[in-house]
Amino acid sequence: MRHSTISNMTSRYWEAPRHTEQIQEQLWLQAIALAEKDARSLPASLFIQSLNDTIDLSAKRQNALENHVPPAILWMLTGVGLLAMAATGYGAAFGNRRHVVLTTLLALLVAAVILLIVDLDRPQRGLIKVSEQNMINLRDSLEKNQP
Repeated sequence: MRHSTISNMTSRYWEAPRHTEQIQEQLWLQAIALAEKDARSLPASLFIQSLNDTIDLSAKRQNALENHVPPAILWMLTGVGLLAMAATGYGAAFGNRRHVVLTTLLALLVAAVILLIVDLDRPQRGLIKVSEQNMINLRDSLEKNQP
């Protein structure tokens, strides 16, 4: 039962952008038809402008969800972290006294920065998640106002 629920949610997740594009295309066709009826209509021009802004914002949002930090950058970041830890260990070997607390703190900070960058790069997973509540509120208000 759990597997079917997860697969259903996954399929809806991947279908949502296509469904959104279909709705936007239908609205755009209506906007064109409205503009052809009366090119000087203020409500028509306001509708077209707001629809255009909505489509632009939707495209920006989709791009933000799909674009990620390139893997080469993540590998380089990990390599720099490892190199910093190796240099710290090498430097500690020549000192008279080991600074376990400082070395551990540095290791935790480097690891935290790497994890934070990876987490911010994936807005739908991890500890920091982008809320969908604004989109849900918009959908609910649109459904309420339908005739």
